[in-house]
Amino acid sequence: MAKIKVVLIEDQDDVAVNIVYVLSKVPDIELRSIHFSAEDAFAAINQDDADVYLVDLGLPGMSGVEFISQVSQKQPDTDFIVHTISENGRDLLEALSAGAVGYIIKGCADNDLIDGIRSVASGGGLLSPRMARRLCHYFRESGGSKNPLTKTETEVLNMLKTGESYEQISMKKNVALSTIQSHIKSIYKKLNVNNRRDAILAGSFYGLLNEQN
Repeated sequence: MAKIKVVLIEDQDDVAVNIVYVLSKVPDIELRSIHFSAEDAFAAINQDDADVYLVDLGLPGMSGVEFISQVSQKQPDTDFIVHTISENGRDLLEALSAGAVGYIIKGCADNDLIDGIRSVASGGGLLSPRMARRLCHYFRESGGSKNPLTKTETEVLNMLKTGESYEQISMKKNVALSTIQSHIKSIYKKLNVNNRRDAILAGSFYGLLNEQN
């Protein structure tokens, strides 16, 4: 049986040492490498050939969320589990929106971590009941999930998610560039954001993003 290839990105030595010890006892999991920054891990993505990345959020330099977002675009078949101290609903939402399929709190039982890696590698997810509740609370406190955008603004937001430029969107929609700029300005205002990345995160929160995108 092929082993699950795991790469750890963790800047705390004691946490990294503990995970190395835990995974060294598991015959079906291979810890391929450890990186102490997202930049180092990003530079080694081809050599590491990971099935699952175990990623801390609070990394120096490039954040865990930024790493997940960039690598998931390059390697869509790779899975990501966030391993963090944060139980904040927004952090969870941002991680899932970036491409994580698991979210586990540091200090969890060893078996929970091992079973979570196995679950994610076999096509499942990893979210504890406690964190699911946190996410529900975050949704409720943020005012629910009613779509604040028009149909056209929603379509434009989905095009932004695919990485298309304003000019490309205007050509596809067959409207003037200034019209698209007005739509995007309205999207940012309604979602209370200032840039494309945060607009996409907010769009994920409201359930506005198409799965195929």
